[in-house]
Amino acid sequence: MALKIGDVVFYKTHPYTANDQDIKIAMYADYTAPIMVVNKKGEGEKFNTKTGRKAGEFVECIYYNSRDGKYVQKRVNAEELIKCRNSNIRSEERRFFLKDIGSEYTTVEEIKKDIEEKYIFKQVVLKSVDLELFKHKINREKENGDLVETNHLEFLPPIMTVIGCKFIDDKDKFCSHTGEPAIELKCKWYNSQSKTFSEESFRIESLYLIDLKIEGITSDLLSEYKEQIESNSFNLIELKTPLGLEGTVGLSVKYSLLQIENIVYKHYFYEALVYNLLKNSKESILINKNINEIKDGDLWGTSYPDYAYRRYLNGITSYPIKENEYYQISYNDRMNRFTKRVIKVRDIFFVIENEKKKALYENLGWTEGNISAENNEVKEFIDSSNLFFINSFGNSNVTISKDKEGERILVSSRLIKDKNIVILLETNCLLKNGEIRHFRLDGISEIRAINNGIDLFENGIINKLN
Repeated sequence: MALKIGDVVFYKTHPYTANDQDIKIAMYADYTAPIMVVNKKGEGEKFNTKTGRKAGEFVECIYYNSRDGKYVQKRVNAEELIKCRNSNIRSEERRFFLKDIGSEYTTVEEIKKDIEEKYIFKQVVLKSVDLELFKHKINREKENGDLVETNHLEFLPPIMTVIGCKFIDDKDKFCSHTGEPAIELKCKWYNSQSKTFSEESFRIESLYLIDLKIEGITSDLLSEYKEQIESNSFNLIELKTPLGLEGTVGLSVKYSLLQIENIVYKHYFYEALVYNLLKNSKESILINKNINEIKDGDLWGTSYPDYAYRRYLNGITSYPIKENEYYQISYNDRMNRFTKRVIKVRDIFFVIENEKKKALYENLGWTEGNISAENNEVKEFIDSSNLFFINSFGNSNVTISKDKEGERILVSSRLIKDKNIVILLETNCLLKNGEIRHFRLDGISEIRAINNGIDLFENGIINKLN
């Protein structure tokens, strides 16, 4: 296998494959070999002088042993190694932070001057950093048997500062394998084992330059995120993959709302720990963009229950739910499982079984010989079906129809408040990636309107109310 200086490689016993490094390590993770970087090449592929078979090329690989606080160089046959074919950087976003090191110049004098000007006192790291940083192991807890996932950081290389550079050979200043300048960077890092600073020289092909300012990661941006932690505001972000709204033609949710809770530094970059409103979950995002803030007062509309303004205290049927609007609901299902989710209401309807209609009429006082002509018309209408769409929901009187666009009749809200009726919301549930889901109204304990939800989630537009 042809390898070049700077290639990231695994030993063949490693659980990672050339194309897939998103694999968690179970059982005894200490048997897992380090991820290495090719540091030197041999004389090329050789043959066994006794058998004539290919003997493979020997290369020198480098990795960091965090327990000993030392870089280790090992001479390994290339046939024993697997080359990482995917990018060494696990995240598309972090590509802006880790850059290959090199020079655009060609003459010896210009190259050395260019390297010194660009990289002296800059931060660098061994190219295996991302794969080691996100190497995970899983084990079962003794108490309840749950799987616990932790980082496996035995070989995570430290962040270093460049303090010098030189040609590897004063006579032969260009690499015989690549034709590139053969330059080493002298680096310094804090050694956690010896509790002092260590120094070592590395081929520039083995290192990444770390430059958070490439994407504007400055103290001002970190301050902006920190300030939002103290507020109740949210941050509007674009989804990598839009959520198609089932049952619609071409409509999709393209944006989500995140609430920043904490800032963490993860070895060489900053992340924000956030609450994702659509997923109702905690997650982390890379800090690399300015905040697109929507304040609490601009985001939330009316809510049920509303004790502050003493509204909708007659029950949730008095709350004005509207079609094609977005809401956050707190919901208990029939299995008593509690969730919070964001929904877009498609339809509001109620269902009544035939055997419960008699009890409904008795509760409403619609008994034989004691019913008005108006109510008798409503009774006959309800006798004709089991499912009815509700219009102008939340008013003292509502209109109902057997078909979405069919004949409508006006009824008292007392009818839809009766316990024999089951009111359902047909929605696009964003917790379920925009799929159609139905929710019983009596299972909703809290509901909050999201102002201008279509503009927010579908178009990425923030409308300020104040």
